[in-house]
Amino acid sequence: MRFFVLFSIYLFCFSAQSDETIRAKYGPEFSFTTPEILRAMSGATNYNNPVNVEILRNWKEMFEQLCVIENCIVSKTSDKHGEAYRVKFNDDFWFQAGVDTGCLEVQTSPSTVQEFKSKEKLLNKFIWDTGKTLGLKPHKRIGGGHINMDLTTAFPGNNALLFRNFIVDQANSPELTAGIFGNHTGNSPPISALEPHLHDVFKEVIQIFDETHDRFGGLDAIDHLGREVTRRVYVSNPFWLNNNKKVWDPDYYQHMNFRNAKTSTPENSRRLELRGYRPQQSLKEFILELEFLDARLNYLNELNTPIPVNIPSTIHISKENKIKKFKKMAKESGLDLRRFKYFYKYDFEEKASLRQSRAQENKTFSPLPNIRNGVHRFTCFDYFKRGVL
Repeated sequence: MRFFVLFSIYLFCFSAQSDETIRAKYGPEFSFTTPEILRAMSGATNYNNPVNVEILRNWKEMFEQLCVIENCIVSKTSDKHGEAYRVKFNDDFWFQAGVDTGCLEVQTSPSTVQEFKSKEKLLNKFIWDTGKTLGLKPHKRIGGGHINMDLTTAFPGNNALLFRNFIVDQANSPELTAGIFGNHTGNSPPISALEPHLHDVFKEVIQIFDETHDRFGGLDAIDHLGREVTRRVYVSNPFWLNNNKKVWDPDYYQHMNFRNAKTSTPENSRRLELRGYRPQQSLKEFILELEFLDARLNYLNELNTPIPVNIPSTIHISKENKIKKFKKMAKESGLDLRRFKYFYKYDFEEKASLRQSRAQENKTFSPLPNIRNGVHRFTCFDYFKRGVL
């Protein structure tokens, strides 16, 4: 009898957990630039040049004017790049504008899809409309449109199986970040774009995880998996060349960034950064991307079983096949394809994108998976001087 009661409780709890719809919170990194800002860009870390700062301060003044009407507060702050300004509303929702390389970047408080929809009019008024007045608009690539996924809401109960399946799903689908949603594969390559032997290392990392971790292993298991991908897979970037004095960290400049997916990170800051997104040209584009991510999380959660690792050996995939894969993923995730036509009609083969050459594809810069920052140290291409941005 005792066993029956305990088993019934287990089934009830498990069913309740699996039936819940995941509504993750996301933090955007909207980026805006002007020809003036681009002309002032002289290096990869030249964030606080006078042009950037002056336009940022002009933007701040427009925020202040709107806050007189909208009853919000503008305060000066700073972020990792320097000067920034935060606009906070009565309901504690906020957005923050600061400087970045060749652009100004806007972040917001982490929010769900529905919350962003409810703020759509407000954000357009404060950010997109005022930015247009100053000549600020999203570039095709500069600044990126990185999306930060809150771990607590995206993977309820620290569901390590779902976390594992999500990163495998991303690795299996370079069509998304080498075409549909972005194509800056020099800055944020999908695993498919890394050297071929690193595909095998990723498979091994997943295999060991499957064999040694309970699928409900919690935050420790999530932490472990992120660290292993970072330590063993993110050892190089095939687009780095030797003709640039600046060195970019290989564990950072990848599509998935696990730096803040650790047990040591405070819970309200714990996140998975998805870097392989082009700058969102509109708020509606961003909201559609979030809807796709939410739908994918729920699809994978319903499967409730490990999905196989099936990484394409190349990112040279035709436009037709990229669209076909995206449609398949959207349809199996229960999305209405008619609402997502924007993405497979997008000009994602435009010349501003730096794509992998076949010569680089077959070249191995780091012959051993454990080589890091040693003799086989490679730096990024000097985009700025070569003018490919």
